[in-house]
Amino acid sequence: MLMYQLHAIMSTMNASLIITGLSKEARAKEAKEIGLKLSTSFDMVEVETENERGIETVRQIKQSIARTPFSSENNVIIIHEAQRLTLEAQNALLKSLEEPPEKTLIILTAPSLEGLLPTVLSRCQIRRLGEEKLTLAKETEKTTGEVILKVLKGTYGERLSGETEINLDHWLIWWRERLVEKVSQGKCFPDFNLKELVKIVRSIEKVKRKLENNVNKKLAQDVLLLNLPLMEETK
Repeated sequence: MLMYQLHAIMSTMNASLIITGLSKEARAKEAKEIGLKLSTSFDMVEVETENERGIETVRQIKQSIARTPFSSENNVIIIHEAQRLTLEAQNALLKSLEEPPEKTLIILTAPSLEGLLPTVLSRCQIRRLGEEKLTLAKETEKTTGEVILKVLKGTYGERLSGETEINLDHWLIWWRERLVEKVSQGKCFPDFNLKELVKIVRSIEKVKRKLENNVNKKLAQDVLLLNLPLMEETK
């Protein structure tokens, strides 16, 4: 149910999503199901890239993004098999992925992430089909939460002291759980708003991708720590 709970987040803000994994048919089905949960068939535009994959295709996408929804609150644009887009077209799409109009969700499907530019990946949430929901053991959840809360309440200097032990896999699962709590219950601890929680999850995912490309580990983690919101001590 995690994915469907995240749909509620997308309906409250502009967002972009990549669906990858499994078969072409499974990706298309998932994209359409998400789209129809947020919009209607009248306000959902599907873009095929089998024959048209260049700049002209991106121009058409931008025209669709700019229009006002007809029968619902949201516009949904699905770009099927986005890895077929030329590099020029992917670059032309970056601004729209990063800052789509309010109440607009752009969904890209692709068999894997390899065919998409890193700059495209960094601007999207990623949904990998076939992945099981990951959870932390009770004691690990408790320990991870304590470390994170200590960081949130610390000064920037304390965050960069080198004393914080970061397990990015645990952090990502922990923050995703907070995101689910916020959507399903309307609150979580720490009680950041949806936009802040989404930003934190995306930041951790971004650091994980950078480390896969052999970026300096300490530098990447320091940037993550500095970008986390500050939280005052509970009185």
